[in-house]
Amino acid sequence: MGRIFLGLLTVLLLLNFGYKAVLYFSSEKAEGTVVGFEYFSREVETKDKSGNDAVYFIQYEAPIVRFKLESETVSVTTEAWSNEYASLEKGDKVTVFWNTGRENFKLNSFFLFWISVWDAFYGILLLIFGSIVLGIVLPEREPKIRTWK
Repeated sequence: MGRIFLGLLTVLLLLNFGYKAVLYFSSEKAEGTVVGFEYFSREVETKDKSGNDAVYFIQYEAPIVRFKLESETVSVTTEAWSNEYASLEKGDKVTVFWNTGRENFKLNSFFLFWISVWDAFYGILLLIFGSIVLGIVLPEREPKIRTWK
């Protein structure tokens, strides 16, 4: 049963990385440069300790990346990049890739594309629930004790 679990885990990992590899290699790519940051703010409503409504704003930044797309120079940013690429600085070189419709621009990053937060989350869930299932399905066996006469 343990081999089945490990086999299933291997197949799921191969499907995940296979999908990402197809997405990456079928996309158009360009080398770009971080030229600045765009600031976004989001309104958050919550209750304070006394139960009153409280509103505050969270401000975060997303990199603006400039690269050549065919014969024109394009600058792109998206709110989805905020805080994910906090380690980038102005002047950093990055690889941008996108689908043929010039949508869904992504930055090639090992930990944000190939091994994302969602991959780690699903991996941990699979490990926890897989271990539980293995614990339920696999009965405890009595150790074999050999005696010599």
